[in-house]
Amino acid sequence: MKDTLFIQFYSKVENIKNRFELGNGFSDTYDICKNKGDFIWLEHKMVNRDLENYGYSSDFIIDKGTVYVSASYTSQLYQIYLWALENENINFRVGGPSISSNAFVLEEALPKNITLINNSVEEYFGIPNFSQEWKLEVPSDIPNDKIIIFSYTLENKCYWHRCKFCTFSRYRKDMVYRRRKIINYEFKDINYNGKKEVRIGSDAIIPSDIKEFISNAPSFNGLKEYRSFMRATKKELDALRKTKNLTKVRFTLGLEFPSERMWRNVDKGYNRQDVLDTINFLSDKKSHLVLGIIIGWNNLIKEDIVELRSFMDQLSLPSDTALVLHNLFIYPNTDLYKLYEKHEEFRVGPFYTGFYPKLDSEQSKLNEEAKQIVVDWGSDRNLIIILK
Repeated sequence: MKDTLFIQFYSKVENIKNRFELGNGFSDTYDICKNKGDFIWLEHKMVNRDLENYGYSSDFIIDKGTVYVSASYTSQLYQIYLWALENENINFRVGGPSISSNAFVLEEALPKNITLINNSVEEYFGIPNFSQEWKLEVPSDIPNDKIIIFSYTLENKCYWHRCKFCTFSRYRKDMVYRRRKIINYEFKDINYNGKKEVRIGSDAIIPSDIKEFISNAPSFNGLKEYRSFMRATKKELDALRKTKNLTKVRFTLGLEFPSERMWRNVDKGYNRQDVLDTINFLSDKKSHLVLGIIIGWNNLIKEDIVELRSFMDQLSLPSDTALVLHNLFIYPNTDLYKLYEKHEEFRVGPFYTGFYPKLDSEQSKLNEEAKQIVVDWGSDRNLIIILK
């Protein structure tokens, strides 16, 4: 084995059988990396925020050299941190969503043999972005009868970037915007006999990509569906009305808390009618939907609860819709950080990732009422309900 490695993680998807998520962060530079070293896939167990109680292996593959890692989650970054502490002769170069998402702050210096990289692999190696052929080899440990999820990056930012609870509301000054100009849908030729889900790589797909990428997205052997995060505004709705292939796509829409007042409060940029029209249009077109709702706010009023109930009653949703309820988690690099009182903080090693907020009795009551409205409404319609 060479003394230069490129490590990518894959994981079994939590609470869903037969599905694996691939962190294929080197796909855009596959040949460049392959010429420099060996590719390694490592299985990573998905864990909750209490990482200190998670048993990581201290064994490593080589005892000296350079290791490039694409890390999607802070738990993976923590794994690398522990390896670095015990392998001083290995230099770890770490990039990926765990770095670019801006979802932690360092509370102490990292070991000298770890470098966090916030630019792309192309930029690091001095070649133009998206100048190479996209490639992916599926981990050999994954059986051929499973479902794999992988990413095909279009761009590396959310065009809105204003939501006060989101780490992308503040772009890092050292982050270079990159966008794929030539789309060849190379993923259609992946050598894998199981089902495939293609994550369209954009934090919020822009209207032109809705019309162009999705309309031209091919059906191919083993395709289960495409997946995309999307905002629900008039711009997206106008693009959807001009788009083909909508039945192939599972759209994830963040509703956060569907009241006009709360949307203004977090600078979501939504209005009620456009959101309802977008969701109901996609339902009519037989698209698949994931709707995210956040519970745990410290500023709800009774009118928000009334509007939530009214909003839900105006939705028409396909039976495979997933309603995902998230507990509000406050990240350190967000506008909400100074507006909430800390209840339960989370840190692991030198990485501080934020906290769940403390709520008074009145806010706890309103949030619980909101949660029950969504759960009861979805249960009555036999929808999929996921509590995060």
